[in-house]
Amino acid sequence: MKKIKAKDKLHYTGCGLDYIYLMNGFDLYEDEDGDMAYAIHSADRLHETIAYAIITEVPHLRGMELRFLRSFLHISQASMAKCLKRSRDSIAKMEADLKKELPDQTEALLRVFVMGHLKENTTIKKMINILQKIEDMEENELILENHKDKWDIMAA
Repeated sequence: MKKIKAKDKLHYTGCGLDYIYLMNGFDLYEDEDGDMAYAIHSADRLHETIAYAIITEVPHLRGMELRFLRSFLHISQASMAKCLKRSRDSIAKMEADLKKELPDQTEALLRVFVMGHLKENTTIKKMINILQKIEDMEENELILENHKDKWDIMAA
């Protein structure tokens, strides 16, 4: 493979989004058959920037953004479904319909979760963990105990 100089911006489709273009931050290669390949510099940081741009710049999220953001968060469709209070099948259907806009509530929750992840918001991260576990929980009594005017949840 021979490294070559890029003549134009790179249409970066490797992230699954059809509208991402890179001005720089990549190396372009050509093999002896004339086939092109590229290598992205700091791909994790690029995907973090794309995630931030999606939740702050894209007016209506669609299936392709849901799929990208779920992948960015490194969670399964089942876990995403629990976070967004949907079924795993509905997440799969939304992701498969790349151009269809997400329901408003789903989009709003997704934006909050991703922003919390990007900004290292521990409260939102804890909430995501709770939402992922909540469907496996059983109904129990909540037992509270007071210690010097501070209430604590006791183990059931």
